Amino acid sequence: CSVGIIGMRVKELLQLIPEEQLEVFGVETKVDHQVKKLSGHIMFQLILFSMINRKRISLRVMEEFLKSSSFRALSNHPEIDGKFNSLSDRIALIRPEYFEKIYYYVYDTFSKYLNEKDSIHRYDSTMVAVSSKLFTEGMRVGRTAGKDKKQFKFTFGLHGSLPSYMEVFKDQIHLSEDITLNKAILEDKKNRNHIVVFDRGLRAKKAFEKYSIEEIVFVTRASTNISHDKIQSKPLQAKPANATVTISEDLVIKLKYDRPVPKNRGDFRLIKATIDQTGEEIFFLSNSQELSAYEIAMIYKSRWEIEIFFKFLKQELNIEHLVSRDPNGIRVMMYMTLITSILIIAFRKLNKLTSYKIAKLRFALELENSVIAQIVLLCGGDLSKFNELFDP
Repeated sequence: CSVGIIGMRVKELLQLIPEEQLEVFGVETKVDHQVKKLSGHIMFQLILFSMINRKRISLRVMEEFLKSSSFRALSNHPEIDGKFNSLSDRIALIRPEYFEKIYYYVYDTFSKYLNEKDSIHRYDSTMVAVSSKLFTEGMRVGRTAGKDKKQFKFTFGLHGSLPSYMEVFKDQIHLSEDITLNKAILEDKKNRNHIVVFDRGLRAKKAFEKYSIEEIVFVTRASTNISHDKIQSKPLQAKPANATVTISEDLVIKLKYDRPVPKNRGDFRLIKATIDQTGEEIFFLSNSQELSAYEIAMIYKSRWEIEIFFKFLKQELNIEHLVSRDPNGIRVMMYMTLITSILIIAFRKLNKLTSYKIAKLRFALELENSVIAQIVLLCGGDLSKFNELFDP
């Protein structure tokens, strides 16, 4: 596929997800087994169309879109219909593997298209509060957490600018980032021989040793009292003009353990620095012996991109509003959220737009133009046929 193209219309973006490939995924996952209406393909189109056109979607909103002239024209399903309770049942029972396959296909396609296959992998989690009255599952967070609220944890991997990994956690044990982030980093095989960056919520030293064995190069922030054995000091390099920290020490270390001590402890880099603006001391930890100390600091600073991604998911795609109460349905909606996010991110980058908000609005407007064009074609250029063909 082409790489580095600037400027791409919505219609061209959507053509990179061919219907033939969706049919293959449908057959592989048996998504339409014993289903006559609301096929996997229609549900994919409907949820995508709803997410693009509304900030906060619901089953009622999806029901209205399903019977709208716009959706029927765009999806080429003029006779399809369904009530919100049918949509609720379908989302709760439909195979999430179908949407998972589409998600990874879209990710792989646009990662290559945007030339991001060698980019940094960032990992972090975000929490979503839900009502205890609606959800029987979920985590209690904090000693004073309200009895009417529970939380789900969504752990993401961000490869370059695109989400490459997603997992939903709901059990109390999964409050620990040592469990959830470590699971994400080890399961996401796309990060091998690439640089991984994450925050200090993941502190398990044995996990760091495992990453070296798995050839995962990582950068993280360490506690200023981290126990270690110093091996040697590396010469300090000149401070780059764009650096926002001043490095005081660049050490090669081995991590110190209480019993039992791992047999083969690896060598790590411990970078001691001071944040220029605040004077706060900050330590960075990495298993790279090739990167310079200031490169390690800059890589950690780039971790902030995943926080911007979370803000986009919450403000423009509203992941904090869970359409389905069913664990299966939650996974379906999360995969669809990530598919939608990739399309908007790619559209924004390829068209050099300034914000996610503008990108989503422009995407929706171009989609509407495609609908209008389709209506004109179906009317054979005779607008008097519009009411006959498209009135619900």
